[in-house]
Amino acid sequence: KRTYFKNCMLIRNNFLVENSSYLLAYYDGESKKGGTYYTVSRAKKLGVITENIY
Repeated sequence: KRTYFKNCMLIRNNFLVENSSYLLAYYDGESKKGGTYYTVSRAKKLGVITENIY
């Protein structure tokens, strides 16, 4: 049985970014905290092609 735990979304997002070559995001570009900000920033840092459709 899988359960929710602290940081499970962070772990999921890291897995997705680390196993992707392209990220399609919907991000306002202003917020400097939260899951979307973290994931977009991490993808860019790792060289994943990122497109924001906001």
